[in-house]
Amino acid sequence: MDSLSNSKKRAEFANAVTSFADRTILLSNVQLGNAARFLDFSNTYNSDGFIFPEYQINPFGFALRDQIVEKWLSLDDRFDPEGTEYVNRVTQITGQLNFLTSHNWLPAFPVYIIAVLQNQDAISPIDTRISTYGAYYELFIRNALARGRTTAQFNGLMTYLSFLAFRLFQLGCEEIDSEMYRQLHREYEDAYQVRLEIGAVKEDLAKCGVLFQGSRCHSF
Repeated sequence: MDSLSNSKKRAEFANAVTSFADRTILLSNVQLGNAARFLDFSNTYNSDGFIFPEYQINPFGFALRDQIVEKWLSLDDRFDPEGTEYVNRVTQITGQLNFLTSHNWLPAFPVYIIAVLQNQDAISPIDTRISTYGAYYELFIRNALARGRTTAQFNGLMTYLSFLAFRLFQLGCEEIDSEMYRQLHREYEDAYQVRLEIGAVKEDLAKCGVLFQGSRCHSF
């Protein structure tokens, strides 16, 4: 949410979420502090209902990083937990994680560590030394798209999404209606001289969690 410094915006947000759902879960970074008090839900909940237990996700130290790497690799049938290859792989990945966190290129929180672990077997891995959160968000997108696909299929889908993203950027749009989506789809087909069944592509992207299909618009 933007404009949290605006008290009117905070009040509008509180009213909107509490009218939509009976239970509200707030996720924030440490810079926001106590999100519940900051957003002030006191006008929305009565005194008995205004209960916000707080939980904090802490960064992983050396021991926890080692444990999650070992557990992750134990899920892979290619490795024998008693074998030399398994031990070498654990040492390699934990060394990479320790290097990234010690240079402040990677926050030591679980979600980023999972992203790096998923990147180990990605069809098209990215450079995890990139010190931006967007790079790790990209990892999750790539892993979702790569699941169950060949390299050629994955590359084709990435090209399709890159084309759509560029055109949306040119148009200054975050959402498009069905007619605009069909137009952009035709532009892609003409540009790359391919023919794709639009319904199948949209269904595929929706299953990956990349495309949201509303009643009137589409967004990514």
